[in-house]
Amino acid sequence: MCALSCFTSLFIDRRRLCGSFFNAAPAIIFHPAIGIDANTVFQVQATLRRRILRAFVGRGVL
Repeated sequence: MCALSCFTSLFIDRRRLCGSFFNAAPAIIFHPAIGIDANTVFQVQATLRRRILRAFVGRGVL
């Protein structure tokens, strides 16, 4: 009986915590990027590709 009541109280407390968590104001606010053309996206992708490959090679993954 005690295990059941402890489980029930944990479940209720977890729901209460989750509810307060989701009702809180967001800590991170994302702003949409505007004015980005295809050339800019291509440059960023190329830079990221080089950096990721360099990190993989440096760590011996590739």
